[in-house]
Amino acid sequence: MKKIILLLFLFPTLLFAQMKYDSNWMLGYNQSFLPGVEGMQMNFDEGVMNIDTVDSAIDLSFYSTTMSNSEGELIFYTNGCSIFDASFNLMEDGDSINFGPLYVDYCDDIEDDYPVGVQGIFGIPDLLNDSLYYLFHKSSRIAENPLILTDSFNYTTINIGLNGGLGKVIEKNKVFNVDTFRGQQITAIKHQNATDWWITTPLYMGNGYKTFLFSGGQITDTLTQFIGPIIDSSSNGSGRSMFSWDGTKYLQYLPTEDLIIFDFDRSTGLFSNPIQIEPDDDIEDGFGGVALSPNGRFV
Repeated sequence: MKKIILLLFLFPTLLFAQMKYDSNWMLGYNQSFLPGVEGMQMNFDEGVMNIDTVDSAIDLSFYSTTMSNSEGELIFYTNGCSIFDASFNLMEDGDSINFGPLYVDYCDDIEDDYPVGVQGIFGIPDLLNDSLYYLFHKSSRIAENPLILTDSFNYTTINIGLNGGLGKVIEKNKVFNVDTFRGQQITAIKHQNATDWWITTPLYMGNGYKTFLFSGGQITDTLTQFIGPIIDSSSNGSGRSMFSWDGTKYLQYLPTEDLIIFDFDRSTGLFSNPIQIEPDDDIEDGFGGVALSPNGRFV
């Protein structure tokens, strides 16, 4: 069984190799593979994976993300219900993320996680202020049991310079767009100007995509495109997307729809030239993801 696709794309030299914002991965107590361990911290800062056990009995499942600073030091992580600092404690004002009916039903304790699909929450740094970080996250509602619809796109602002470097949430659950989104696949890439961000996510069903320009701590433009293969409802909550290291390609993998690759313009925020590739694997339903090698040749 082949799980790796060899592609002939030769992406240019990495633009962001010196950044270490993704150096740490936090795993919650129900993902631990060591008996008696409540939490784990995986660190890739030195080019190899180091694993430490931590006292963090937090449920980190599909809807979670971890943020490090530019030096590769852990600064916070979240399970979609709460945000935790580098001391593995609840950050000041870090509760009630995604507050609403699903939060009330599923986030009884700060340890619980938000019940939405993979890649439904995503963190980025402010490129002009080392103290500010932003979490982009989708809120959902139960439309017809067991169907969960995602209809609110929000962001939360964290100032990591407060509380002696442990940080504080200074703005929470700011809604910037309401639509019917796919429950996962938030991803981001730097604008060509190297100070702003493009935040993109697919719409529910069809072939719609929304791309947001994030500049100066706020959304300043919204682009909507309908492009590429038509996606049906069976893909909601599964799959993964990412940009190539240089930002010229947008890759999306869905177990039901195969691998879809777009060209992306970092100046305009527009997709073009979609191609669909059927991988040589046996994944037909359920979950899957996509990752790209550092040299850009292998997916």
